[in-house]
Formats: sequence, C-alpha cells, structure tokens
Amino acid sequence: MNSNEEILALLSEATKGMLLVSEVDYPLDPFIWAASGSISVSQANIRELTHMPEDCLLEECELAFLFRHVMVEKSWQNEEEVQLVKRFQSLYRLLNNILSDIKVFRLGRIEISVYIIGRAPSGDLAGLITKQFET
Repeated sequence: MNSNEEILALLSEATKGMLLVSEVDYPLDPFIWAASGSISVSQANIRELTHMPEDCLLEECELAFLFRHVMVEKSWQNEEEVQLVKRFQSLYRLLNNILSDIKVFRLGRIEISVYIIGRAPSGDLAGLITKQFET
C-alpha cells in the first residue's frame, strides 16, 4: 500500500517535465486532498472542492479519453515524441495502479481546469491538476 507521500513522489517523478498538449501546453501537477474516505468523487463534490460556481461548465470524461491523443504512437513521430507517448502510457498505468475510482473533470470554457482524481489507499483524494486551452 502506498502512503500519500509515496503517491505524491511517484506522480511527481512520473510527470516531471511533461505537458498536456492542447492549444497551449500545461504541466501536470500532482496533489493530495485530505478526505478520509468521506468525500465521494462526484460532479457535485468537485465544484465544492475546486470552489467553482454552479454556472461553470462541468464535463466528466474517462482518463483514456483525456489521454487519447498522447498515448498512441504515430508513424511520423520522432524518437523524443515516441518517448513522450511511452511516458503517458506509463503514467496512465501508474494512475490506475495507485488510485481507485479515477474520474476526470473538466471545468470551464476556453481555459479549462482539468482534475484527474482518484481515491488513494489512505482514503484521501489524489491525482493531477492541469489545464487545456480550447477556442
């Protein structure tokens, strides 16, 4: 079982130097939110946890959908790009191995806050925060 500190260290190492590609690229920042198993990972609770107003656009998607463009090798990619694809594949596996009940929430329009959230073995919430820019 991984402690919160181990989870943060694993996620920090796995995402070091990685950017989620959109119209503007953003880093993936690991987090732990104390929840002690009492807060469910839901659309209702994500607004409260992130202090987003009720009128803020909220979408939920699967982690595989969020990473769909960055986890597939393409014939035209150079070696550096192929290595990045492999890192995203490893990150996907890591998230699924260390967290349960993973959900992805996208909040906002144009500059979208993205929360990849799951339950750590401690019962706390953990994952990654990033942004996507879409016009």
